[in-house]
Amino acid sequence: MQLYDMLELIKGPERVRIFRGGKEIFTGYRGMIGHVLEDRHGNGDLQKALEENPDVIDFRASTEIRAKDWKERGLMAPIEPDQAPEYEFKDMILQTYYEIKLE
Repeated sequence: MQLYDMLELIKGPERVRIFRGGKEIFTGYRGMIGHVLEDRHGNGDLQKALEENPDVIDFRASTEIRAKDWKERGLMAPIEPDQAPEYEFKDMILQTYYEIKLE
């Protein structure tokens, strides 16, 4: 399966992380990926991957759980610290992502 095939299966508001060669080249909402090709000053690594349409070598859903006050506690930052969590607990936040690894 190639990158475009995989992206067709994931709908707009879902969060996606794309890795190529061990490097994270995109993290954000699936719906934002289409805008990358339109933005000439955007993410060059993602633009290249979209143009080449490489094979997907791994795909998984991943969950991130972090303390809301991660900064005050000196803990590792969430993947997207500026985004509102999908679910909130008393002192934790939960985010889910689809991770796509490319060859």
